[in-house]
Amino acid sequence: RAPGSRHAGNMAQKTVAQRLYILSSFYSYAVRRGHLDEANPITLLKIAKVKDYEHTPSLDPEEAAARLKKIDRTSEAGMQAYCLLAIAIYTGRRVEEIRTLTRGNINLKTDGRIRLDFPDTKRDKHMEDVLTKKLSVDLLMWLNRFYNDEFLFMPDDTPVWVNVYHESRRGQQLGYHALSDTCYKHLGVRGFHATRGTFAEGMRKLKADLLTIQERLGHASVETTQGYLKALAREENPHAVELAELFGLE
Repeated sequence: RAPGSRHAGNMAQKTVAQRLYILSSFYSYAVRRGHLDEANPITLLKIAKVKDYEHTPSLDPEEAAARLKKIDRTSEAGMQAYCLLAIAIYTGRRVEEIRTLTRGNINLKTDGRIRLDFPDTKRDKHMEDVLTKKLSVDLLMWLNRFYNDEFLFMPDDTPVWVNVYHESRRGQQLGYHALSDTCYKHLGVRGFHATRGTFAEGMRKLKADLLTIQERLGHASVETTQGYLKALAREENPHAVELAELFGLE
């Protein structure tokens, strides 16, 4: 890692492989264009093969619910953290879709619920999620608290998730590190992607059909969703209880 990096330890194999593939692509381009006389040097390296979603992070739904309940919502930071994580887990949307939510993505329905519009998804497909009444109220309480009851009258590019930690950057849209830090502080897992995995785990436990999970996650293919769910279920043995009883471990 670079000196002064905020991350400790070795990089994940998937990260190393991705970066080597990027370098390999660059060298291949240079060779084709005649800028490099030698062969692609990356081909001499052994790049570890990493299965998609091999390390998909997630929380058990019951644990996620308990951790959300423990968040102190009396402060600005706590109120925002609760709404941010609850909405991410409830919708299963990608980190960029959650991070860049603005006033223009918030639509208040006649029954008091909020509809979130996600036009900039990975597949460039419009997605919508309607929040529960309770979560809608919680979100409006947060937004009205920070924006002094003016949020619904603000410009469309007004951010939903803002910096409340540093006065010099107060009100600026949260970045990736802030989302990751919030996830680790309150859910105990690193990487905001864990909220997406937790959503998928909840849908799996509710026995939602595969096509529904695929649609809500925004996956381009059922095979991708199957691999995602398989990674989540890897540690579960469907016969664990019976096996424990068989060996007298209960």
